[in-house]
Amino acid sequence: MSQEYEESAGGMSYRTLIGIDISQIRGYLEGRDEAASAEILEKNKDYYLASADKTISRLELAKVRAKNAHLSEEEWDLVIGNINKGFDWVNNLKKNIIKIEKESDCLNSISYKKWHSVKLIPSSVEGYVITIAIDKKINRIKTNLSASAHRMHLRNADKHNSTSKKIFLELMDLDEYSDLENAEILRIKAYNEAFSAQDILKAKFNQYPR
Repeated sequence: MSQEYEESAGGMSYRTLIGIDISQIRGYLEGRDEAASAEILEKNKDYYLASADKTISRLELAKVRAKNAHLSEEEWDLVIGNINKGFDWVNNLKKNIIKIEKESDCLNSISYKKWHSVKLIPSSVEGYVITIAIDKKINRIKTNLSASAHRMHLRNADKHNSTSKKIFLELMDLDEYSDLENAEILRIKAYNEAFSAQDILKAKFNQYPR
């Protein structure tokens, strides 16, 4: 297994310590005889299956939140398409884990990187849904806005929200070849941009996007 990508995909704690040489304790970690190795492997598989189920639960939660967000048909199709891709990949991963026969076959770096990208889908979907709610609030304010002095603030809110939405859309559609470390940085930026838009609406227009 590859240590480099396990931390972001539910890896064993001893494997997430990048740069640590575990060769001297491999017998302890993987079993010193056939019976011990088989038992440890099964427990490892149980661990990864449970972690996969946790990812599925997060995808299901994001789906429920999106379903109740009154999205347009186009917005819903985009969201559910990415969520379903995540479901399909994790369910296929579970099938592969069940088939594993030896520790060295467990997971490779590509699997971990793809898993990481799938784990970004739920929070990206939820962030995208937040930006849709902010969009609706901005549009309602535009309709009733009479004082030109406030238009600059509304444009600033719109700018922050548009930046946020763009990032979340990109994060929903990553793969194992994406820069996932940068994706984590961008995810934080996207939420901060959305919160900045909300702060402007709250301070200047006394509006709370829902």
